[in-house]
Amino acid sequence: MVVTGEASGDLHGAHLVHALKQQFPEAEFCGVGATHLQAEGVSIVSSSDELAVVGVVEVLKKLPTVMRVYKKLARYLEEQRPDVVILVDYPEFNLRLARVAHKLDIPIVYYISPQVWAWRSGRVKLIQRLVRKMIVIFPFEKAFYQKHGVDVEWVGHPLAESVQPTLSKEEFCRQHKLNAMKPIVGFLPGSRESEVERLLPVLREAAQRIHQHDSSVQCVVPLASSLEQSTLFENMLPSYVHLIRQQTYDTIHAADLIVTASGTVTVETAILETPMIITYIVSPFTYRLGRMFIKVPFIGMVNLIAGKEVAKELIQGQATPEAIEREVFRLLRDSESLNTIKHELRTVHQKLGEPGAADRAAKIIADMLV
Repeated sequence: MVVTGEASGDLHGAHLVHALKQQFPEAEFCGVGATHLQAEGVSIVSSSDELAVVGVVEVLKKLPTVMRVYKKLARYLEEQRPDVVILVDYPEFNLRLARVAHKLDIPIVYYISPQVWAWRSGRVKLIQRLVRKMIVIFPFEKAFYQKHGVDVEWVGHPLAESVQPTLSKEEFCRQHKLNAMKPIVGFLPGSRESEVERLLPVLREAAQRIHQHDSSVQCVVPLASSLEQSTLFENMLPSYVHLIRQQTYDTIHAADLIVTASGTVTVETAILETPMIITYIVSPFTYRLGRMFIKVPFIGMVNLIAGKEVAKELIQGQATPEAIEREVFRLLRDSESLNTIKHELRTVHQKLGEPGAADRAAKIIADMLV
């Protein structure tokens, strides 16, 4: 059983399932996921789209749905007894489900660690008790878990091999009637509806201000695969903003600058070496709570990996249309700064490890089970 809770987990879980099939050709897979896991032939017990949400207040609104999915999976574990449960990130839900699997004596593998090194580090004691094998994707995570007695392996980041454009900038621009010689700014408001609801209005107004200031700047919004069926974008974008479907990596690669929600996409953008501005907006209560517990200096994973602010972070009240507009034009008018950021992103990319993370993870799981 593979359990994911959002779009990035669905993608990473699918890559792992693909690699596990090479180790266990006759294996059957079930779990919680979306389009990527489904495409790998995983029997979907519940959709991860039901679980995708960020923030304490936002979770409370969706709590009845989350509890329904949890109870369904708990029953499934008890009735079907899978040979192993593979949890992918999404800790609040997955650590609760891990307790059920542990009581049933089902081995638990955690692939892609909860960020316990950033906040609520006390959870590492629960992980040490419940999880048979922790498989991490960032190098600094291995030392953290070893310090706390967790059986851990570092495999590198799975995106290191999968994030690749399929089109050149010129081909992309021809396809979408853009001018490759003029600036392109991409806006990525997130992969969850709760993120988009908060951030899209801000990014829309920022795009409007940018267009009014300089209409030669071309604004594009690549739609996350998890939001293909969403109605949030209907009538929300002006005609000069291009909505791009199913071409997120090509869009990021073609853009001169990206304005993005915090999350996995910052790592994807780093791999594609496109300069970015990171934004983050949650409910006021969630933000105040986070400030009490978060122990790291940055919120963007690309900055945490770099150990410094490579990408400008505009968080909560700082994430205004005016601030985004100022930072966009500051960077577009300073080619030296853009080139410096690209160099720093190349260094971040190198720290993510060699291609083959999913294959290495599958081998670790196979060795554990055999």
